[in-house]
Amino acid sequence: MKVLILNHEYPPIGGGGGNACQHIVRHLTEMGLDITVVTSAFANLPAHDLQDGASVHRVPALRSREAESTLASILAYTISATLATRRVDRPDLVHAFFGVPSGLIAYGLKRVWSTPYLVSFRGKDVHGGQSREMGGITGCLKAVSMPVWRNADALVANSKGLREIAEHVDPTAQVEVIPNGVDTDRFRPELRRSVGPLRVLYVGRLEPYKGLETLLQAMTQANKIPNAFALRIVGDGSLRSDLERRSHALGLSDIVTFDGWVDRAYIPDCYNSADLFVMPSVVEGMPNGVLEAMASGLPVIASHVPGTEELIDSGHTGLLFESGDATGLADALIQCHSCPGLRKSLANGARAVSMSRSWERVAIEYTNIYARLASLDTTTIAAPCSASTDPTVSPSSPSTSQPARSPGGK
Repeated sequence: MKVLILNHEYPPIGGGGGNACQHIVRHLTEMGLDITVVTSAFANLPAHDLQDGASVHRVPALRSREAESTLASILAYTISATLATRRVDRPDLVHAFFGVPSGLIAYGLKRVWSTPYLVSFRGKDVHGGQSREMGGITGCLKAVSMPVWRNADALVANSKGLREIAEHVDPTAQVEVIPNGVDTDRFRPELRRSVGPLRVLYVGRLEPYKGLETLLQAMTQANKIPNAFALRIVGDGSLRSDLERRSHALGLSDIVTFDGWVDRAYIPDCYNSADLFVMPSVVEGMPNGVLEAMASGLPVIASHVPGTEELIDSGHTGLLFESGDATGLADALIQCHSCPGLRKSLANGARAVSMSRSWERVAIEYTNIYARLASLDTTTIAAPCSASTDPTVSPSSPSTSQPARSPGGK
């Protein structure tokens, strides 16, 4: 089966959506699928190469930073990727990561080729960077997205919470759920020191919906305990300069460091050099950072938002606080600082949860949808042994999928 995957972000650039895409592609190619990826060019990356068993095409996209997409880069990718699809073999189906811009391209290809397509919702393409209470995307983004959603042959969210937001945006949408996975071999617990300040870590984009202002405010409160905390912020984005200035204004310069963009090869080292992970987002899809921290045996403090709340059982596998509540976050930080036993218990529970998730299982769930859309039997896509290679995958496990959508929309 030939599958064309469209994603404006694919490692080494991009965030969680690109990371998830790469893991899924790797397992799809191992299952024998013929995968072509069309993504954005960046710096000196080759225009064409073989990566993760897939043919990767990088098209001009005016992208200037690894972590951040601008409106200009998204528009450039949309045009360049559309033109590039004329030079690839016609696929059996198209898989678009993000409703915009990739879903828009897939919708256009369906009108030309009559090729079925599915859209993987990743987060901001549904919630628009606004809290759950805001109800999801609006305005021009919604107007552009609705034809894409309604003509897709399948819509897939990475969490139940994101599905709920999507169904609020479009009550006619039928959205399936395939949660994110995590590589528990790459991200695994390491022996950590027990002296010195508690090393707090954030890994992710530096964007408004990530709630980093709340984290800095919480640190000012928690910092009333002398030499108790050291915060490391790993990532880049549009707010980096503002956050650095804000940290200085709050008197946190001695305990807060900004590492900027870190190559993903070194991300496991970031987790292993920390004692605690914090994700203070306003809204999420399902954050890879939380899953990676859990797999690394870190206790996690996170905001009570879609996606994250499905990963963390507060008090057992992490601690949850209400989004935007700096005092609640500070209290959780102080609680973890004062109780090493709690940190150990949360870390053990987090690692156990992560072990039940794998990217291979995610890929198998997607092949089930591929087969349905292409009217094939799944045994023609994935070898029977694929599911048995991972003890967390059970061929008889109940699927989160819903009934198939009729081709061409509802």
